[in-house]
Amino acid sequence: MRHIVFLWVVLFSGLVSAKDFTLTLNAGKLERDNLPVTFSLTPDKAYANPVVRLFDGDRELPIQWKQEGSTFACALLLEHLGVGETKTFRVTLDESQEKTANPAFHWSGSALFYGGNLELEIKNQPYNPKNRADNFKVFHHVYLNGKRLTKGPGGLYPHHRGLFFGFNKISYGENGHVDIWHCSGDTHQRFEKFLTRDAGDIFARETSLLSWNRNVSETFATEERTLTVWRSCADGFFVDFSTSLKPTDWDLRLDGDPQHAGFHFRADQEVAEKTAKETLYLRPWGTGQPGETVNWKGVPEQTTNQTWKACSFVLDGKRYSVVYLTSPANPGETRWSERNYGRFGHYFEYDLKKGSELRLNYRLWIQPGLVRREFCESLYQNFNQPVEVSVR
Repeated sequence: MRHIVFLWVVLFSGLVSAKDFTLTLNAGKLERDNLPVTFSLTPDKAYANPVVRLFDGDRELPIQWKQEGSTFACALLLEHLGVGETKTFRVTLDESQEKTANPAFHWSGSALFYGGNLELEIKNQPYNPKNRADNFKVFHHVYLNGKRLTKGPGGLYPHHRGLFFGFNKISYGENGHVDIWHCSGDTHQRFEKFLTRDAGDIFARETSLLSWNRNVSETFATEERTLTVWRSCADGFFVDFSTSLKPTDWDLRLDGDPQHAGFHFRADQEVAEKTAKETLYLRPWGTGQPGETVNWKGVPEQTTNQTWKACSFVLDGKRYSVVYLTSPANPGETRWSERNYGRFGHYFEYDLKKGSELRLNYRLWIQPGLVRREFCESLYQNFNQPVEVSVR
C-alpha cells in the first residue's frame, strides 16, 4: 500500500523575510507515513496575488494553502520518510501563477465530495420535537469511494449514528441531570451554524457551532466541532475529529460508561443484521477472533488507556477497516468498548468548570480490506510524535 504523509510546518512571524524558503524534514526514530502535522507561514511582505508553490528539486509537488491576513496556512504531501532520513524542499511565494480552479475536494450543502464521490456528511437538520427521532443528535456519515459505511437513525440502537459524541450521565446545578447520549426526554444536540469551511486538493475541513440542550429553552453547553478529511492515497483516508466543549452557566460533571459515553464510530445497520459474526477487532495487545469482543467491564486491565483500536467489518460483501487513534493529551483514564455490530470507542470521567473548556483530538484511518496491526501502531506513533521540521 502506498501512503502519503500530510505535513504542516510552523514559521513564526518576524523570522521569514524571503520569497523562497528551504524546508528540511528529519524523520527521527520513526518511519514517517501518514502523519498530518500543523503549520503556518508568515512572510515579511504583502503579495498582491500570492500563490504558494512546492518543489522537490525541479519537480513541482501538490500543495494546499489558505491566506489568513498575512499568514499562509499550507499543507504538502510527503510520500515517505524512512527512519533517520532527512529531506529538503523548496517553498516559494509567487505572484505570477493562478490558484487551482477546481480542487479535488468540494462542499455542497452538508456533504463533502472528493472528485465525484461523496466522502462525508454532517447531519445537522433543525431540531423538531415533533419528529425528534430523526434530528435529536448532530452526527457524521463517512463514505469510502461513494459507499456509506456508517449508520443513521433507526435500526439496532437508534441513537447510534455514524461518528457521534456525548455522555449519558451529565450533571450540573441542583437538579440538572441529562443524557445527551440517548437524547432522552427533550434533551438534544442542535446545530447552530458553520464557523469555517475549507476544501482543496489535499484536505477539507469544517468547524460547526453546536449547542447541548436539556430542552428547547435551556442550553447547558456549547461545542465547536471540527472535522478534517485528508486524502492520503487511493485506498484510504484520514478523518480528524476535534472538539471544544464549554459550559454555559454551570460546572458540568461528564460521566457515563464505556458503552454510552465518549466519541464513537458505528458501522452501517447491515453489519448488525447480516455480518456481525465476521467483525474483527485489532488491539495493541492482539487481534481477536471473528465476532469476538473484549470490553472494560469484563477485562479492565486490557481495555483501559489503550492508544488505538481497529474495527474491521463486512458490508455489502466487502471488508472495510476503521482505525481509531487517540491523543495522549486527551483526559484519562479511558475505558474502551466494542461491539460486533461495529460500534466502538471509549469514554472518561471529567469535571468541566464554568469558564473553562474541554479540548479533545482523535483521528480515524479508513480503508478497504483488513488493516494490519503493525500499521495501526505506526499510525498512532506518527499521530503523536511529529517529524522534526526546520525552515531557513
